[in-house]
Parts: sequence; structure tokens; C-alpha cells
Amino acid sequence: MPLFLRLLPCLLWVPLIPLDFQTPSTSGNHETLYVAIVVHPENPITDFTFDDIKEILELKKQFWSDGTRVALLIRPSDSKEMEIVRNCVYHKSASELRKYWIAELYKGRIPAIPSVVKSSRSVANVVNKMPGAISVVLSTSLPPKGLRMVSIDGRNPGDRDYPLQTP
Repeated sequence: MPLFLRLLPCLLWVPLIPLDFQTPSTSGNHETLYVAIVVHPENPITDFTFDDIKEILELKKQFWSDGTRVALLIRPSDSKEMEIVRNCVYHKSASELRKYWIAELYKGRIPAIPSVVKSSRSVANVVNKMPGAISVVLSTSLPPKGLRMVSIDGRNPGDRDYPLQTP
């Protein structure tokens, strides 16, 4: 029997092997990523409760205590920051979040859909120029030049029980 015919049954089974499997030696060895909340350096806020940050990130709270409008700047939907924020705060997929923003805008609950900022460097540039600005960056990008990181419930990225992290 030719070699090809003897190997044919083995070749037919190859597509059934899952492509995303992990060997026991690599499973569970992922690095935890943290998302930091950053604000304009003159913003007096130093700590948020998780409920406060959820209201701000959902634009249910649109003004700071001094009357300045909150300017929410979000990262692209495929960024690691937004993946973490979507899982920890919004509990929505990228498409569900887009639909949420459109619905909120249509109902008149928000003045505009949040602006998307493509890089941590851009976050630093824009937030530094807008007194009401708030955004998210990976904690590995800290400290973005001139920005202030705000803690959540007294915890900072890397602390135990910090709420904005990969599972």
C-alpha cells in the first residue's frame, strides 16, 4: 500500500485538533494587566468609588464637582484597555457598546459619543489639554507625562482587588 494511503486517515483527523489549546506547562501563566484611570493634572479628584467610575465611564455622570463637563476619551474597541473596561465595567461586547452609545445619544442622554484616542501618547496629549478629560491606559504605560492617575476605592493598578484588571 502506498505511503500516502497509509497516512490519509491521519491527515483527515488533523483539522479536528483544536488550534487554541494550551499545553499544561503554559496554562495559567498569563500576565495580569491593569487599566489605570487618568485625568487632567488640575482635576482635584484623587480617588473614585467603583460606582463613581462606572457612572463616569457610562456618561451617567457628565459634570465634575466644579461644573466642568466630563470629556470621556476611550481607546479603540480592539485595544487591551477597552477589552478590560468592557469586561469589568460595561459588561458588553464591542458591538453592544457601540449600540449602547448610539442609543444613549439618540435618547438625548449624552451630548456626543466618546472620542476614540488611538495611543497612550495621544491620551496624554489630549487629556493634558482638556481640563474635564478622563481616559484609561494600561498601567504598563504609566505614568503618561503630566497626567494624574486616580485610585479606585483606595486601590491602584497592581494592588490586590484592584477592579480594572484581566481575570
